[in-house]
Amino acid sequence: MPDSSISRLSNRPSWSNDVQIVGQEQARRAGPPSAVNATLDLGDHFYIRASGLEARLAGQLTVHSEPGEPLNVTGIIAAQDALFDAYGQHFASGARHGEFPGTTG
Repeated sequence: MPDSSISRLSNRPSWSNDVQIVGQEQARRAGPPSAVNATLDLGDHFYIRASGLEARLAGQLTVHSEPGEPLNVTGIIAAQDALFDAYGQHFASGARHGEFPGTTG
């Protein structure tokens, strides 16, 4: 009897692992193999320059997880004095912030 195994074709398009399809149960992603307990404090002089964005970032994030569990990230990062160049235009933004409320996976 011939081998009936099916191999995945490498040239077929496929979804990346971060795509979520509405109505389907999301696969649970495993976290790092060891415990993580870290705090990232950006201080007052953390600057970013990338893809037309120039900004000063401030804030603090706490990252925690137990072995094999999803990362738990809490904290706030604020962009201050932000400038953005795109399509020949110059944009300036007041203070903006992003909150990280907990589990990432």
